Amino acid sequence: MGVVSDFLSGIHRYFPTMMTTTLIVVGLLLSKINWILVGFGSLVTALIVMVLQWPFSGGRMGTSAIGDWDLNSTAILEVCGLLPAATGGVYTRMPSLWFALVTFYMAYILRNAISVYTTRPATAAAAASSSAQHRKGVGIISILTTVILFLVLAVARMTTSCEHWLGALSGIVIGGSIGVGWWYALSAGGTDYYPDIHSVMIGLNPGPVHGSAVACARTN
Repeated sequence: MGVVSDFLSGIHRYFPTMMTTTLIVVGLLLSKINWILVGFGSLVTALIVMVLQWPFSGGRMGTSAIGDWDLNSTAILEVCGLLPAATGGVYTRMPSLWFALVTFYMAYILRNAISVYTTRPATAAAAASSSAQHRKGVGIISILTTVILFLVLAVARMTTSCEHWLGALSGIVIGGSIGVGWWYALSAGGTDYYPDIHSVMIGLNPGPVHGSAVACARTN
């Protein structure tokens, strides 16, 4: 049981790191630019949070100047860090980097799931098709699982000594705002494909990207 507990604890602790690595690496291997762009969004979120953490660390990344939030202990850094071999240097509690990254992913996926579920196809025939029903099913399942998963992860994280409620709340606000904003930024070009992490929106609307191949016969 100890091995299983450590394994599950590791998955929970390093969840943001695993999500970012998986999306970028698998996205590169499968040529899924939408996954790659979401992964880069988490890197932007991490950079913003680390910059915001600086004033609350007394100018020293890895320590905190707020009350008794002393993070000089290497043991705490190893347990709470986002990297398996972390021994200090990037972790502070205000705002929470872990909550910011997890909320970024959850907010992005939830916003995309809502779009997947609510977007109407261009024609009535397309709306009644099996692909449209599949898309709506993906949307509702994604909405429910995203909310449940976030609650499970958040409650489990708050039972540890890694987070303060103020750091967690500020991380949620920052990560959620960036996640939704990142979705809108990727959808600014007018296409439903790039912001769609579910990859079910392509083909919804007519256009050159969604056209079928045409075979031409050569005559003499």
